Order: sequence, then structure tokens, then C-alpha cells
Amino acid sequence: MVLACALVAVSLSQRANFVVPPFDTFDGTRWGDIVFAQTTDGDMKKRYNTAKAEVRPEAIALRTNEADVEVEVLLDGRGDKARASGILVKCRRPILLADLERHLGASEARYQRDRWEDWRIAAFAAKGIAAAVANEDSVLALLLCTPDRLPSALRGFDPERTDVVRRPDPGERWDRVIRFGRVVMDMDIRSKNRPPALGVRDLDRIQDDATYDARRARGKGTIAYERGESGVYTVTIRSGEWDDKGKATITVNINFRGETPYGEVTATGYASESVDRDYRNRVYRVIEKAMDNLDQDVATKTGRLGPPPMDSKRHEAWRMVLSVGAPYRS
Repeated sequence: MVLACALVAVSLSQRANFVVPPFDTFDGTRWGDIVFAQTTDGDMKKRYNTAKAEVRPEAIALRTNEADVEVEVLLDGRGDKARASGILVKCRRPILLADLERHLGASEARYQRDRWEDWRIAAFAAKGIAAAVANEDSVLALLLCTPDRLPSALRGFDPERTDVVRRPDPGERWDRVIRFGRVVMDMDIRSKNRPPALGVRDLDRIQDDATYDARRARGKGTIAYERGESGVYTVTIRSGEWDDKGKATITVNINFRGETPYGEVTATGYASESVDRDYRNRVYRVIEKAMDNLDQDVATKTGRLGPPPMDSKRHEAWRMVLSVGAPYRS
């Protein structure tokens, strides 16, 4: 056991951070010790300090000797035998495109159609390098792949400058209120040993009051009853066993579902409390607590709703470039 631990320690100590080579040393198939179609996931785990990649499961992150540079090797599949098919370099601190061109030569601009941001791809086609560039000259990330794959990876981009368009917001004029058109009451208060003070009429009154309060949307102004809307407000009321002293636990679950310009929202409200006197009022107090909790949940989820992040369209396009430039088997 001691020998085994010692061997593991030696093995770990032999691993190193990846030394980032100059970009002009990439020859279309090799960058440093990484060789496309040859270097495997297992090779890199033995050779370098590694981590889980962010870009996709079919990749491995290499810890580097430069704090501002992240390297993720894109693989053609998963597992130790998966081979390198491309390299993603992410710049924590953007580098200037002009500096990159001094080493790689002039780049060709490629623009996303209907882009939401001022960004483009600077392509070094002969070398198999594509750089994501923001605000004219800041390089955010680079893809290193075989030169023959780059044209396909950039097929959806235009060589002519495209317009930066306004990001669509389907809820721009929405009043932030979710409508519902149906209230469903599901009450099951056990009858065995149920106190006489909580009779059938009391239960009917509780249901009527709860339905009224739900339709009145007694909460924070984030939901509203409106006939014909598809949203549903479901209140489920249950009791435990009544003991010989007339005490039981009342549990209320409320499930809400409604449509918004950003899609469907679901929310819940829950409350549970023991009641042993003043039954109708105390049962209804549990319902009110569940309604309050539902209102808070709806308000929280409504507050998170909004248009897609400004950079989401750029990220989607860049992920497509990576998947075509460095393909993998799913």
C-alpha cells in the first residue's frame, strides 16, 4: 500500500502545466505536443495537469503556464482513447487582433448574420485558425483546427459586414402579470374523529373562500385571474388523522402554471400546521400561508424572466464553429 501511494505521488509530480506555444507555431495539425488524430485524452491526463472542460463533454482542459490563457483540447469522442480534433484557446484578458496578425499575417473577416453585438470572426484560413473578435480588435478566443475544416465551420458567416440588429424581446410590452383562467380545488379532510365544529358547511365555506381569494389574486400583483386564459391555479388541501383531542395536521399544496411571452412558468406554495381549535379560521390560515408562499415563488420566477442574454447569439454561433471545425462522435 505504501509503495502504491508512493508511485501515485511520483506520477502526479511528473505531470506539468501545458506551456502555451506561440500561435505561429501551429502547423494545422500540431501545436506544441498536441497532435490532431494522434494525441489522446489518456495521453494528456498522463502528461499534463488537467480539469473538466467547459465547452463540451468531448474535450479536456489543460492547466497552462499563463494565468490569462485557458486551453481546452477538443476531442473526437469521449474516453481515454478519444483523440484531439481541435484546440480552443480562451483569453481571460483579450489580446489585440493587430498583435496576432503581426505573427500570422492578415486575417479575413467573417460576420454573423443579424448579430446582436459588434463582433466578427477573423479567419486565418491557410493556417486553420479562427479568432472571435469583439469591438473591432479584441480577441476573445481562438479555434485551432485543420485548415480543410475551417471553410465548412465558417459557412454560415458573411464576408461582407452585417448590421448589428436590436435584440428581440418578446416581453418588451408585457405588464409582468401572469394570467390564469381556472381554479381547481381538491380538498380531503378526513371525517373519522373530525371535530363537529368543522362540519361539511364549514368545509364548503373554506373551499368557496379559497376559490374567491385565488381568483382575486391576493398576492403581489404578479398573477391575475382572467376568464379564458390557459393558466391553472390548483389548491390541494389534506389533513392527517384526527386524534382523540380533536387535533390534526393540515397540509396545503398549491401548484400554479401560466404562460408568459418567455414561455411557461410553474410555481408552488406549501404550508403545513397543526390545528386543534377555531378550526375554520385556522385551516384557512394554512391556506393563506401557502398562497403567500406561492406569491413569493411566482414573484421570484417572474423577476428572472427576460430576453436571452446579449451574448447568447454569439456563443451559439461560436459553438457551431467549434463543432464543425473540431467534430466529435456523440
